[in-house]
Amino acid sequence: AVMYIDSSPGAADFYRDDIFKKLVLNRYGIEDKLLFGIDRHANAYDVRWAKYIIDFDRKMFDRLQEQYGDYEGFMWEGLEKLSTEDRNPFRKTFRNAVKRNILNFLGIKE
Repeated sequence: AVMYIDSSPGAADFYRDDIFKKLVLNRYGIEDKLLFGIDRHANAYDVRWAKYIIDFDRKMFDRLQEQYGDYEGFMWEGLEKLSTEDRNPFRKTFRNAVKRNILNFLGIKE
């Protein structure tokens, strides 16, 4: 069984930093399991809020990558061979999350 994490705009910005920092740094392998707004569509949200959250997340994941990119913490065997981008994949997590379903969220068909 695989659990996916929905990072919809409903979660307030002040929760997001701590949650994503812990998920990535604990190395749960979420970089391809984070989705954006699967429960709704942008027209069901205040569009300004949805845009704010998308922009907030992009900046947050970039900042977390800069801040924790070299974080060692616990590493299982072989992990030390990975680049810091793959070891602590904040940017990769964000790119995958928005790439997977942001177009659907915005009502744009692929």
